[in-house]
Amino acid sequence: MIISHKFKYLFIEIPQTGSTSISEELVKNYYGQNILHKHAHYFEFEKIATKEEKEYFVFAGLRNPLDEIASLYVKFKYNHQSSFTDKKNYLKYGGWISKRKLKRFNFVYEKKTSFKAFLKKLYPVPIPYSNGLDFNKKLCNFIMRFENLNEDFSKVLKILKIPQIRPLQKINITSHKKDYLFYYGQDIIKYAKKIFGPFMIEWGYKFPETWPNYKVSRFSWITYKIMKKIRFFYAILTKNGILRNIRFLKEWIG
Repeated sequence: MIISHKFKYLFIEIPQTGSTSISEELVKNYYGQNILHKHAHYFEFEKIATKEEKEYFVFAGLRNPLDEIASLYVKFKYNHQSSFTDKKNYLKYGGWISKRKLKRFNFVYEKKTSFKAFLKKLYPVPIPYSNGLDFNKKLCNFIMRFENLNEDFSKVLKILKIPQIRPLQKINITSHKKDYLFYYGQDIIKYAKKIFGPFMIEWGYKFPETWPNYKVSRFSWITYKIMKKIRFFYAILTKNGILRNIRFLKEWIG
C-alpha cells in the first residue's frame, strides 16, 4: 500500500494488476511511501488512519481475470524472477510466498502441469472467482484497468492535479507469456465461463467473440455473492482480527 501526505492519495495494491509498476513510480516520482504491507486492504489502513487521511483520494487496479490467471500460471511455470525458489520470499522468513502458493508452484513447475490441469486445481469445483477489489471498490475514487494502465495512471495524476513526470515504466512483466487466449482450449472454455462469468459481467469485461454464448446461472450469481462475503470476513479476521496471528491460516488458507 502506498500513501502520499503531500498529494493526499492512497494506492491499494491488488495482485496481478500492475501494482508493482505503479507503486515504484509513485514512490520514486510522486512522494509516495510504503505503509502497512503490500496488498493490504483499505480496512487495515482505516484502523490506523487519522481523520484527515481517511479523506485521501483512493485508487486501485483491476484486470481481466482470464488474463490474470494465465499470467499466474506462466509465473509458476517459468519460476518468474526465481521468486518461488528464493527462500527469503517465503512467508516464514517475512516474505509473501505461503506454503499453499509454494505447493501450487511445485504442481506446475515440477510436474510440468498443463494450464487446464492448473485451472482445475485452482478451482476444483466451479466456484465463481472474486478478488480483493470486491471489498475495496466501494472505498475507491478511481479504478485503473490493467488493459489501459498508462492512460488510467495519467488520469489519476490529472485528477490529483499532479504534473506527470514521465510515462509509466512497466516492471515485473511476466516473461514467456503469450496472449491469454492461447491458454484456453475449447475443452475448458465452458468451465472457465462458470468460474469467471459473474466477476466479468459485474466489471464490464466480455468473453471473446469466438467463444460460445453463455448465460451466467442464478446459482452462479448467488454463489458469487456468498463467496465475496466469505472472502471479506476472512480477510478481516486474518488481517486485523482474532485469527491474525495463526500461522496455519496464513500458510495454507491465505
